[in-house]
Amino acid sequence: MKSKIVAAVLAFFLGALGIDFFYLNDTKKGLIVLITFFVADLLCLVFVGFFILGALGIWALVRTVLYLISSDENFEKKYVVKPVAK
Repeated sequence: MKSKIVAAVLAFFLGALGIDFFYLNDTKKGLIVLITFFVADLLCLVFVGFFILGALGIWALVRTVLYLISSDENFEKKYVVKPVAK
């Protein structure tokens, strides 16, 4: 069982990098956010990257609040990705 407090702290401090997704076993979303962060970082040279970084920061803040206000059962069901057994 993953802790929603840990997920919220990770989303608040490292959410723009998608670290909270890696904690919740959602590697696909984590990689997408991480790649988006680095592309936006490079695009800061032409100023448009600042908007993308701002959007990633706002999205991380929203995820933080959503993690904290959800019940433990709802958090586990909605946000934690279960590994597929073979």
